[in-house]
Amino acid sequence: MIRELSLILREWKLDERTSLYLIVALAVGFVIGRYRARRHTSFQNRSEALLSRVALTNFRPPDYHLMNHITLRMGDGTTQIDHVLVSRFGVFVIETKDYKGWIFADTRQTKWTQVLYQWRFKFQNPLHQNIRHVRAVQQLLDFLPPDNVKSIVVFTGDAEFRTDIPQGVFSIPG
Repeated sequence: MIRELSLILREWKLDERTSLYLIVALAVGFVIGRYRARRHTSFQNRSEALLSRVALTNFRPPDYHLMNHITLRMGDGTTQIDHVLVSRFGVFVIETKDYKGWIFADTRQTKWTQVLYQWRFKFQNPLHQNIRHVRAVQQLLDFLPPDNVKSIVVFTGDAEFRTDIPQGVFSIPG
């Protein structure tokens, strides 16, 4: 590979300084890529990894099968699903959220609010977000009745709901 690179650089007839910069940039990029690859061996974030551990501990084969980080193609692009738990009781499409502070939630609203100390942050209603995921799974598993595919949202971490917790939303301590 190094020989091929040196041949390419010679053919470009770049001056020595530009060639040196290019080689240094490639070397730095390689080192950074290797470092990141070692540190990030999984696509899952902290909340997704926690939910995977809890699900695998409590929902075991042969009744349950957990799939993580699923990307499904849809007519207008793709959608990424955190978890799909397949069981003889139904197919559960799970969206995980890792939030701290107070959560103000209303099933009908498009945005929910997180209050962290004196700061307020709006975020997309995860129930609405998960609707697209559920539709993608329903399309894929079109041989199942649509109501066999269920939406679940799981909050991990130290979030505290200051409103009634909407149906289909659960929390596990982080």
